[in-house]
Amino acid sequence: MKKLFLIAAIAIMSVAANAQDKGPKTGFRLGIEAGYTFATEGKGSWNDVNIDITAGAQILPWFYVGGGIGLDIYTDSDLKTVMGGTPLQLPIYGQVKFFLPTRSVVQPYIDLRGGYAVNLSKSDDGGIVECGIGAEFFEHWNLSVGYNGRFYSKSKTVGQITQTTSWDTNGVYLRLGYRF
Repeated sequence: MKKLFLIAAIAIMSVAANAQDKGPKTGFRLGIEAGYTFATEGKGSWNDVNIDITAGAQILPWFYVGGGIGLDIYTDSDLKTVMGGTPLQLPIYGQVKFFLPTRSVVQPYIDLRGGYAVNLSKSDDGGIVECGIGAEFFEHWNLSVGYNGRFYSKSKTVGQITQTTSWDTNGVYLRLGYRF
């Protein structure tokens, strides 16, 4: 009877130890995120709703590398006036995530993205830089907040004179997502 009790206790402890060994899954990961960006400064107000789809590899439990594509729908009238219509942009970016090594169902991370936003309306094309912090819950759900910077440059040639106009926007984003 003592041996049976000892075997059961060891089995329960090994299951409990395995349950605590949480962390991001390794291998291919596909994710979808939806969010909202609040303008903090820049040319015009430019709050936007965004949807992103990402794909990549969780190379190590603490390191992810991938890329993504999204859709940004700008919601404010100031930017509609500046860009001449309701701006729609298609951001294409590379992404890296660094997860903090915890043994919990909550995995904090740092998210870095860089790429280019292609206009789908009368808005300008421009570079993207994003950095944020977040947490992944139960290996799938994630919530993040961070900085969103967009950098635009537009050239116009009249005769032999070329005028270049550059401007940037800065904002804070909040996103909720799910990774498979």
